[in-house]
Amino acid sequence: MRKPNVNLRAIAQAVGQDHEISNVFLRTINSSYYGLQTRVDLVEQAIPLIGLQQTLNIIRAEALKRVTGGDKLALAHSRLHERAETIARLCSIIATHYLPEYLSPDLAYLIGQFHDCGVPILMRHYPYYCASLNAPASNKWPDVQAEDRHVGADHCEIGYRLAKDWKLSGTVCEAIRCHHAIAQADDDARGYVAALQMAMHLYNRMTRNDDAEWERTRDAVRQELEIAPEDLEEFEFSVRDALRQRGE
Repeated sequence: MRKPNVNLRAIAQAVGQDHEISNVFLRTINSSYYGLQTRVDLVEQAIPLIGLQQTLNIIRAEALKRVTGGDKLALAHSRLHERAETIARLCSIIATHYLPEYLSPDLAYLIGQFHDCGVPILMRHYPYYCASLNAPASNKWPDVQAEDRHVGADHCEIGYRLAKDWKLSGTVCEAIRCHHAIAQADDDARGYVAALQMAMHLYNRMTRNDDAEWERTRDAVRQELEIAPEDLEEFEFSVRDALRQRGE
């Protein structure tokens, strides 16, 4: 991934040595999102169709799951991954269909995947941090910022440090650091943070989770995304509809 002349064949060979990641690529390319007429059964065929940037995004997401995973927190990590994947696709839709002039869909997707990567790391170090995520009877997303205050940590800062260690771009790192504080984001990251906060809001509406943060961020997000107040509801509907059309 870090070589300047990386090629898809070399990546496909590396991926092919890992059965679990190979299956991820095959499930991805054969999903309704790609809408292929013929089933793909070989990673060497799947990766060129998925493309270099999205291939790297998938590998990063799977690597993150392995770094932060574990049998004791299997349910929590499943929920974290499911939420991150949905939010990442919402971010990509927003960038692709509504703001193509200055947002990269690939970067938006990656930010959606990684924005809460600090949460599973803190769960490993603090047994009671976001414990409800690992409780079968619970189906609500916890107030992560309240959980941070309880243990005296900051999942945004932890996620930022992980992204820096993994040499993700400065824009991605900054968006992770500021994903609950759009006003603090720099000019390069602010649009992505706005797209992410819109995606989190839509996810909360779709899953009927608490959406109190939206009341604080709505106006800043709307202004950054250049959405008039009277167009906001239609914008949200269009993004949700696009997600449904992709088979989510």
